[in-house]
Amino acid sequence: MPGLVSKPSDLDIKYTQIFINNEWHKASNGKTFSVINPSTEEEICRVEEGTKVFIIIYTQFSFHNNY
Repeated sequence: MPGLVSKPSDLDIKYTQIFINNEWHKASNGKTFSVINPSTEEEICRVEEGTKVFIIIYTQFSFHNNY
């Protein structure tokens, strides 16, 4: 069944950062990783990689600031 699975030509990726506390953040280590379409094995985009330390810092900040 060729042609049933294809990458939309108008695919517009707007956000690739980490969303915490209603804000978008870049990775603290500057690293990204690929998001892969499992049916075609093509890369859709690259997104920011959240480290354990990054997540702990921002969740603690949220908790202490009543977010």
